[in-house]
Amino acid sequence: MIENAPNASRKGSSHSGSPSKRECRERFVLISGPPGAGKTTIARRLSNDLQLPLVTKDDIKESLFDSLGWSDLEWSKRLGAATWELIFLLMERLAETTVIVESNFYPNQHRDRIAALGRAIVEVHCVADPGVLSTRFHSRERHPGHTRELLYTPEAAAGALVANGPLALGAMIELDTTHPDEIDWAELINFVRSGLGETRGPQDGR
Repeated sequence: MIENAPNASRKGSSHSGSPSKRECRERFVLISGPPGAGKTTIARRLSNDLQLPLVTKDDIKESLFDSLGWSDLEWSKRLGAATWELIFLLMERLAETTVIVESNFYPNQHRDRIAALGRAIVEVHCVADPGVLSTRFHSRERHPGHTRELLYTPEAAAGALVANGPLALGAMIELDTTHPDEIDWAELINFVRSGLGETRGPQDGR
């Protein structure tokens, strides 16, 4: 996981969900994007500033590593599959509250499953240059259970930008984290607050 909050520039415009979903009070704030895009750091900052509970994929998987141990790539894949099931179980159980959920969602596999939960969605989709994604992925400190057998090259990262694309189920903003000193945290936090139907002062994110 990335521990120091990366900065990201705002890119693109927001998209709104259907009117019926916008009427929902409880929402999921989804932090999506490929590995190395800074999702966990952004999610933790938003969780802290917005005082919302947070579910992250790595937290769950690393808890399974600590409980069940780790070994090879095949074992990591098995725990990875279990992690996804736990994420969706938590989303089902937490469907009556607003919660931040961070993961490298796969739209082709997960969009319909998330939509079926019937909650309004606010999505922060994180992207970066493929070379930057690759460098971050291989330089960050992670739990030893995460296998390094799969080489995350810039070419692989470019593929992940497509595979881990936006879910596009509601209000969405895209953050390009290639240059981590250009984030406007106040703008990002106010975007999320707006998606949640909240109104706060201009001091947010400072």
